[in-house]
Amino acid sequence: MSKKKCLHDLILYSFLWIYQRIMHVKATYIIEDFFENIYRVGAGTIIATILVFSFNVMAGRIAGPTEYGIFTLIQTVGLFLYIPMILGSNIAMVKYANENNTNKEIQSEIIASTYVITFISILIFCFLYIIFADSISIAFSIGRNLFDLSIIFAILLAFYNLTLNTLRSLYKMKYYAAIQTLYGIALLIFFYIFVLFGRISFKYILISLYISYALMIIIILIYAFRYIKIKVTIYWIKTILRYSIFTFLGSASFAVYTNIDKLFINKYFLPSDIGLYNAYYLSSINVIMTISVAFTAVFFPSISRCTNRLAVLNIVNNFIPYVLLLGLPFILITQYLILRLYGDSYQIIISLMVLFAIASILFICYDVYAWMLNSDGEKGPKITLISAIIIGLVNIILNMYLVPLWGLHGAIGSTAIAYCLGLVVIYNLTTKYLG
Repeated sequence: MSKKKCLHDLILYSFLWIYQRIMHVKATYIIEDFFENIYRVGAGTIIATILVFSFNVMAGRIAGPTEYGIFTLIQTVGLFLYIPMILGSNIAMVKYANENNTNKEIQSEIIASTYVITFISILIFCFLYIIFADSISIAFSIGRNLFDLSIIFAILLAFYNLTLNTLRSLYKMKYYAAIQTLYGIALLIFFYIFVLFGRISFKYILISLYISYALMIIIILIYAFRYIKIKVTIYWIKTILRYSIFTFLGSASFAVYTNIDKLFINKYFLPSDIGLYNAYYLSSINVIMTISVAFTAVFFPSISRCTNRLAVLNIVNNFIPYVLLLGLPFILITQYLILRLYGDSYQIIISLMVLFAIASILFICYDVYAWMLNSDGEKGPKITLISAIIIGLVNIILNMYLVPLWGLHGAIGSTAIAYCLGLVVIYNLTTKYLG
């Protein structure tokens, strides 16, 4: 037996052993298949995460806090611009394609219809962003040249997420994991080439990102469209749009409560402060988001196929205390090690680390319940939207008052309080709706 096979069996056995100890029941075939896919996606995500973090650490160390801060600001604004472009249709595509996984023709119709919706949306919003560029850039407190770079970032991110979620729609988890790893490798290679030629500024960090996104989009399209027939139907366009309205509003709220803090820091402080804040963010919340993405990449399509969601809710409720108990020390240790890699320009502040760790753990607990609700027809996303709006509004209000007073501590403190409130709301809504 090969070492790779031994490692695979050991990890899979560990997953099943933990599940059986917590749930006190033997794992079914469905549970085994779920953990098998978690292993595949998780392995790819861990490798990809190491590569992407290496890219960010290199960029932060070599370019310095100011240039890295400008790069972060462009990404932050780009994320806000990206949300209307994608319209939440990628989530609808994954849900409905997996609900109809036995009918390949319907799957093709769903995916093709989603592509049409997204292409049209991107064109419309690109036109609007260009027409109103001066006004929007002033609203974000960002220069026009940086705003233009944010638009390019948003377009590429929209196409990358659309194509990446096509693999989830087809339940090609092995390839989904491989693409993420390949993306991380591409980032490092292109950035390293620029560094070798002495091109060290936020522009070249950004160009590395652009090229990597574009390359992955092309690779996925070449692979995925071997399985898809181009057939668009009005029925699926209407169905996807109905579902997407609420996932779009939820995604918009998500963009607000995960990025509004950086915009307030940009308003009151310097780009170097954004760079420092982003280093803490990437070493804590982003680590948890990466784990959450790997988990939900399998969890969401799997639960979309499941008819007994109450049983899944009971499993989740049993695991959450362990996540809270073990997650906090894990994040603190991970955060410290990553911040050390950034170098002496990025000061380690224990109180800031603790706040980021708390916000990280609250986020992953909230995220699991949110995806459970999103899997349940058109009503689920409507319920999720309530908690997302609460988090967004609370975060904005608290940031307005706390960032000018306490700086970076005020920003992440606002996020932690908002997540805590959001978790309480979504837990009660999920229990009431699915229970």
